[in-house]
Amino acid sequence: LPLMHLRTPVGAEADAVHEALATEEGLAGNWTDQLEVPRTTGEVARFGFGPNWAKMLELRVDELEPGRHVGWTPVGGFPGWVGTTIRWDLEPSEDGGTVVHFEHTGWQDEQADGEMAMCGYTWAMIIDRLAAQASKGERAPYFTADAPLPR
Repeated sequence: LPLMHLRTPVGAEADAVHEALATEEGLAGNWTDQLEVPRTTGEVARFGFGPNWAKMLELRVDELEPGRHVGWTPVGGFPGWVGTTIRWDLEPSEDGGTVVHFEHTGWQDEQADGEMAMCGYTWAMIIDRLAAQASKGERAPYFTADAPLPR
């Protein structure tokens, strides 16, 4: 099955990167400012996009290993994502920062050229914001409640 893999160096310790990926406060600084994120595995996180949660993505939190991993399984909201998995692996880099390995896997072949391709750009923009947040303290979610969704 097709997969998306992005590898990004971040000038911050793994714990800071993990905090930006695993908590409501952290994810609100890089992904969307409309969200409900549990702190335990097995529960479902909800992410809103567009005015007043016009669209919503539900992700089951499968892995939360501080400073090392975050894993999610889409369970609702975006039909094309159900059946895929999202995994963030963090490893120390030689320069004292962290290397973020992001994978969004399990796409069906017919989605590879459409939905998966469009998501690749968006994930890259979110990861860029994640890096700026963890290394410089910049908070700039890619999606905000007052911004219209792209058509």
